[in-house]
Amino acid sequence: MSPVMHGMNSRNTFNFLSDEGILPNYAFPEAGITLKAVLTRKKRKEEVTNPYEVNDAISIDPKWKDIIEGLVDQDLIDLARRLRDEGVSAPEAGLYADEDDAPMSEFQWSEKKILVQSEDELDYKTFLETQGWKVYGPNYEDVSIALKEV
Repeated sequence: MSPVMHGMNSRNTFNFLSDEGILPNYAFPEAGITLKAVLTRKKRKEEVTNPYEVNDAISIDPKWKDIIEGLVDQDLIDLARRLRDEGVSAPEAGLYADEDDAPMSEFQWSEKKILVQSEDELDYKTFLETQGWKVYGPNYEDVSIALKEV
């Protein structure tokens, strides 16, 4: 219990509670931070040529957490996690139709005019394409290539 109490006393209360998952993180938005680090691990004796293994580590933009938590479809969750793990910049939350508040996309990169839809939202695909959007389903290869081309 002592380490928990020390952790609570050494940090802002809201930060501690959101970091521990007691309060939702979206209640206290924060700017995305990219932390680059080099992690080393001592190799086993049979790997003696170089005694240390080096791995680059990059922290994840917290905006991805909000996007992934808002998704319901498992294919979209898998796509978002894979894009996040590849270091793709976090997208914006989905677009919604005015009349019935139905989702037209799950998430998008507005500056690149690329959006991702679930299979249920394909009713809006033609409309969005006439507005200049590139519309993709939950297919990693298609979305990844499109983001690299722009």
